[in-house]
Amino acid sequence: MLMLVRSAEAKRNAQRMLEKQVRKGLKPQGSRIIGHPGGSFVDQVYSNGEGALWAALGRTSSKDRVERYWNGFGVFEPGVKRLEIVVETNIPTQRNTGWIAGFFAKDTETGNVYLMHSGKVGGGRPGIGKTAFLAHANEKLEPVQEKPGHQRLGIVIARIGARDLVSRLWRYVEKVKHFKDAADAGKLSTTAFRRKVEAVDRYIREFSGRKSGSSGGTFDYYTDHGDIVEALREEQKGMGKTAHNTPLIDLYVGPHYAMAAVYEVKTSTERQVLYKAIGQLLTHSLGNPRIEKILAVPAGGAIADDLRAAIRKLNIRIRRFTLSGPPQKRKVELHR
Repeated sequence: MLMLVRSAEAKRNAQRMLEKQVRKGLKPQGSRIIGHPGGSFVDQVYSNGEGALWAALGRTSSKDRVERYWNGFGVFEPGVKRLEIVVETNIPTQRNTGWIAGFFAKDTETGNVYLMHSGKVGGGRPGIGKTAFLAHANEKLEPVQEKPGHQRLGIVIARIGARDLVSRLWRYVEKVKHFKDAADAGKLSTTAFRRKVEAVDRYIREFSGRKSGSSGGTFDYYTDHGDIVEALREEQKGMGKTAHNTPLIDLYVGPHYAMAAVYEVKTSTERQVLYKAIGQLLTHSLGNPRIEKILAVPAGGAIADDLRAAIRKLNIRIRRFTLSGPPQKRKVELHR
């Protein structure tokens, strides 16, 4: 289960590690003017060059409505007078408030700390907003316990201390940039996209204390899960098919009203994990025998005999995957 990092000291330690990793992975580009809808300011910027990630981190101000660590990111353009912010993952220094989009969360089982984002993106332009971004980016929302009886939803960006932290920051910046570009180009006004927005909106409204935890095993569930889903999506695209997901469904093929296949991805083959996966597949396929049900699990993960028999009886197909390569260039290999 993910739990909000609440203490000022714990947040300060996580922020320091975040800054250290970013400054180690990116090169200093000097002081630059950084722009946003409300104005601009000058800050030290780090980047590895044109068209790549730029980052400016740690700036705080007691004049802000909520004092925070300011973590801004964008796409570096060395020749421009003013760098534009794509997304911010600001962290309140003392208070704990959902008004600020960024926060840290700790996995209570592993002790890992993650940089999180609510999905709230700004820009002051029509079509730019949290729900639309979540629908466009196909991001998985994870519940995070704030305190007993209270939870919030957030997107896991990266694990603090992971070697691939900078590359995962860049992936998130790219997703926000693509969303804003699509909104500016008027590409988000289709009926299909409005339905996706409505599905995300219903999920957020109906969310009420659902628990989620680490799935165990050797993989980092919160960061690797999205890579596996994306590999499956690309596989379907390569076969000329269209795959989608929702906050509840990892992946499905075809339009929702005529679903051809539904996937559930798990990074462990532990019994409780597979119990949940079977239930999800049966629920999302609506008991329709014409909808293919696929369970994606790690290669080499043992499945108990009784579970294997049940999976076979329920016509659920097992797909195996392998994660390889360094964290910065994680590769997902899908097995037949």
